[in-house]
Amino acid sequence: MPRARPSVLIASLMLAFAVGCVLRSDGSQFYMLSADASAPLTAHPVRVGLGPVNVPAYLDAPTIVTRIDPNRLEYARFDRWASPLSLQVARVLAADLGGTGTIAVVSYPWYPSAQVDVVVRVNLLAFENDSSGTAHLDATWSLVEPRSGVVRRSGRTTLDEPATARTTDGAVAALSRALAELARRIAEDLLVSPS
Repeated sequence: MPRARPSVLIASLMLAFAVGCVLRSDGSQFYMLSADASAPLTAHPVRVGLGPVNVPAYLDAPTIVTRIDPNRLEYARFDRWASPLSLQVARVLAADLGGTGTIAVVSYPWYPSAQVDVVVRVNLLAFENDSSGTAHLDATWSLVEPRSGVVRRSGRTTLDEPATARTTDGAVAALSRALAELARRIAEDLLVSPS
């Protein structure tokens, strides 16, 4: 059996090491949306079933999307969501709604035995940053009677939230603030809507 030359063996080991380094460190950075601070829950909160929360398929990509102009999007090469955007949006909306202290949130899907006073459905139509980092949110939402499915109230919220810095961190923080404002507006309607 022929023996491998030392130079071939060393070159093979160096190649394997270099490939391992490239696979582990491609320069990707991972981002998460964040919720606002929360208040303690009151004694008799409104019980809200949140969901489904729908995110357009073009946004539910692993990389962060920037709208360049009305007809063009750019997907970041290395700036990625740490988990699917649809899951992050639902998690942050639940935390922001629950953070008011007057709303207890049960996330979709919930068990049929869960007692909820109202169901909140949310459809994001747009949720992206422009090239300056400004976050644009456009969402429709409805408050639905849980037993009958009758829509009590519905609305559309369109927001622009400027970034504090022209970085991906600033853009993600602006998206988080836009979600917090959406939650605040939904909460206002929830608390004036009859249970």
